[in-house]
Amino acid sequence: MRLDEKTTVPLWSILITVPTFIGAVFWISAVYYDVAQAKVEIAKVSEKQERYIDTLIEIRETLARIEEKITNYGK
Repeated sequence: MRLDEKTTVPLWSILITVPTFIGAVFWISAVYYDVAQAKVEIAKVSEKQERYIDTLIEIRETLARIEEKITNYGK
């Protein structure tokens, strides 16, 4: 393939470059999609973890009140 009198581009380089570029675009799109899905999952897990921590704090406070009542019961 001849662009002008001074420049030539071999046909095999075009045949290799175009599919490689298209494949790279599809690959980057797939990686972007996976990252977006991972962000959603991380947000869900983070929210669950916060709820578990709140529940554990509530259990600890309840246990402290029970221990306090048991300790003061015999007095």
